Amino acid sequence: MTPDAVHIWAAGFFDGEGSVLIYRRKTPSNGVTTPYNIRATVTNTDPRPIRLLHCTYGGNVSAYRPRAPRRRAWKWTAMCRVAAKFLREVSPYLVVKREQAEIALVMQDTIERFKRRPRPGHRGQEPLPSEEVSYRDSLHTRLLELRHPSETVN
Repeated sequence: MTPDAVHIWAAGFFDGEGSVLIYRRKTPSNGVTTPYNIRATVTNTDPRPIRLLHCTYGGNVSAYRPRAPRRRAWKWTAMCRVAAKFLREVSPYLVVKREQAEIALVMQDTIERFKRRPRPGHRGQEPLPSEEVSYRDSLHTRLLELRHPSETVN
């Protein structure tokens, strides 16, 4: 397959089987800001498409056996920069998850913009401005709303 064909295939597979997440750690590691990261995941009972995603885009693969009667499944997970690279490459071809991908990419851009800003005279990172924390919280909430709409399709 050509690179474009792989991106088109991956977008369709991801639209149907994948998830876009903004993961929010419950306890801030530095006591000042709530850490977030983005994730793209796909779970399937056939390992072949999971291997193709892993070989093409990187990330991690894990296998697990859910409770009976379900079959063994494989999960591909891309986080942070790897997830952003994947989402940028497939987003032109996404239909169902395009808006979710766009929100995750905005979140990753905000994370990169404030990454590794040292605190003068202290260990750790400089606290995020309160406006930035509120903005990240709003992105997280918006993605949750898109993933779990309360409206039903008529």
